[in-house]
Amino acid sequence: MPTYVYETTDASKPLRRFELQQSFAEPPSRLIIDLSRVTYIDSSGLAVLITAVNNVEEYGGRLMLAGVQEHVKTIIESGGLDRFFLTFPHVDAALAAI
Repeated sequence: MPTYVYETTDASKPLRRFELQQSFAEPPSRLIIDLSRVTYIDSSGLAVLITAVNNVEEYGGRLMLAGVQEHVKTIIESGGLDRFFLTFPHVDAALAAI
């Protein structure tokens, strides 16, 4: 299975981009979302990421967040959502993880 890396400045966009990739014959074994340029995340952005991780895990893939800035990380952790996500300091670390 291939790996897809998405870079975004808006945490509500990754799911829409991922849905566009559903037309590929083979779903990605890893979906890495680069959040290094995301400086704020709200409940709708968190909902998108939770939906994305559920969709990817449903077919046996893994969703990874890369480059999560401290403020965004704090929001994710304060909601107890860090248990849903594999996080890495940058995309290269996520790519090297498997």
